[in-house]
Amino acid sequence: MAAASKRAASTPPSGCVLRCADRLPGNPVHTPPPLIVLSCFLIVGISQERAGLLSPWVVASIAFMALEAVCCVYSNVLRDHINKRFDTICKVEMSFFTARVFINILALWGVLKFYRNLRAGFTYKDPEAIEL
Repeated sequence: MAAASKRAASTPPSGCVLRCADRLPGNPVHTPPPLIVLSCFLIVGISQERAGLLSPWVVASIAFMALEAVCCVYSNVLRDHINKRFDTICKVEMSFFTARVFINILALWGVLKFYRNLRAGFTYKDPEAIEL
């Protein structure tokens, strides 16, 4: 009797499909709050020209991009297993992911170029006015 109730509690109701986002602990829905905080660090780091505030954003962007790739692939494999084919949602999700990866790579390139310039000693601040 207890085994039957335990099994009934662990299985979803009929007609219910489990999605990847419901099951993964690294759900991409939880990544925006840390990215918002790290983007604030990025903005402050750029405005104050502090290279130490840029590196957490770079590391987190690479990590979250990898996490999103894993979730996207897992979601599409799970959907393919349930539907027995790759459907339109899979193609839309993959095209959206590809566009996001391209934009993220461009953003990383720009921030890393700025970071290297700061480390090399370039400054983007206005020169101080010297009064005679």
